[in-house]
Amino acid sequence: MALAVTVNAANQGTYLNIKLSRPLELLELRQLIHAAATDSLGVLGGAINVDILKFRGDMAVLRIPSDHAQQLWAALSMVTSFQDTPIKIVATARDSLLLGLSAAEPIQV
Repeated sequence: MALAVTVNAANQGTYLNIKLSRPLELLELRQLIHAAATDSLGVLGGAINVDILKFRGDMAVLRIPSDHAQQLWAALSMVTSFQDTPIKIVATARDSLLLGLSAAEPIQV
């Protein structure tokens, strides 16, 4: 008897790897994401659930609901400053599967 496992990628969300031009603390990153979403998309944008799966000062891996991924990606790309200091956010990879995202990352030795 074979066991079949089906993964519905639409329900899992979209994974986004972002790179920041300067390091932030984890709480600052969360505030930055919320501010970017609220500024660009209004109150409903601020309500988008974003999970920070991996964080290292100047980079992070985010999980975003698939139906809001494009809007949040655009909102983050438009950020030019945070707390009166210039900052730039670049999405370096995007995938519907976390494994696909990690395959796109360079291997760190």
